[in-house]
Amino acid sequence: MRVSEKGRGKLSKVKRKDLLMSLLFEKGTNEEKEPLDRIRIMKGLFLLSQEAPRLAKLFNFEPYLYGAIDFDVYTELESLEKEGLAKTTNESSNDRWDRYLLTNRGISEAQRVEKRIPNTVRDEVARIKRYVTSKQTYELLKEIYAKYPSFAKKSVIRFR
Repeated sequence: MRVSEKGRGKLSKVKRKDLLMSLLFEKGTNEEKEPLDRIRIMKGLFLLSQEAPRLAKLFNFEPYLYGAIDFDVYTELESLEKEGLAKTTNESSNDRWDRYLLTNRGISEAQRVEKRIPNTVRDEVARIKRYVTSKQTYELLKEIYAKYPSFAKKSVIRFR
């Protein structure tokens, strides 16, 4: 991801919460604003931190049970819920995990966030959202583990 000189100042003002809200706001593979489970949220933000190195400083990923994790992301999700910006649902879910989506108030706030962050960041978040929603959980983890094996070393899932 390249950021123009003009966008560098804006990039320094991007916060973890902005990226999380943008990830929840962007359309998925079905061209809809698909809710995301915790694994897809975590893997989406992890990929963003790895593929957009200037954003990596916002996160502290470490190897864990399902690969890379930054426990502060869970705190951020809880904060979004407490602020009435996000909620959980298990509708349209084929697995056991709740999925997160923005509330109407959250959508309004995410629209403001989208205007604040550089286009390059917004485009990268959108690309990653489409990617994480295009894969089954097992396939998503397998691909990420193959690309970033040092973050899979504590995983409870092993691939051959």
